[in-house]
Amino acid sequence: MSLERKTVRQLTYNPSSRIKKLRALPLAERAAVLEAFSPYVQQSVLEELKDFEVVELLDSLDMRQAERILARLHNRKRRTNIVRRLKGEIKEKSEYFLRFHPQASLALINFNYVFLPADTTIAAAADALDDHYEETGKFPEIFIHEKGELVGEVAASVLVRERNNSLLKRFVKPVTTIPYHSDVPKIIDTITSTRSKKVVVLDR
Repeated sequence: MSLERKTVRQLTYNPSSRIKKLRALPLAERAAVLEAFSPYVQQSVLEELKDFEVVELLDSLDMRQAERILARLHNRKRRTNIVRRLKGEIKEKSEYFLRFHPQASLALINFNYVFLPADTTIAAAADALDDHYEETGKFPEIFIHEKGELVGEVAASVLVRERNNSLLKRFVKPVTTIPYHSDVPKIIDTITSTRSKKVVVLDR
């Protein structure tokens, strides 16, 4: 069992110490663990956390992932306020990243991806892609993380030719990344020097 799955299991079955232990995790791992919880545990955790803590956690996910988790909140007013704050932060970050060109638009930012743990099996990854397609009508990019930190990408063709019980971490390839708050010369240099058609924009 991976460290991340072990953490999810421990926190799931120890509700009395769950929030304290969750708060002790690094932010990226905290967000990954939250997303891995069952809907019931997600709901319980969200109700115990303060609004700013929820925003901080969900800010590490894209809006599609964040809103899916926020659907667990029964308090509609609280949910609406948190979603509004998340949209504001994501829009602000996107516009900051695109500031180097007056004609750049938010349409250049693509949220069509799945973000899966490195120890995910091919079969589980295929299920995640099917869920994404049913929800969006699009086949996503496949990005891989360890403890919430991006480690690379996996080509969709891997899911077709490899065994169902193989782990994604065996097939991870590097991907060009850049922090959203990079200086303009760094952004331009990264985009113009990469041979890939995509650059992954990272937040904190």
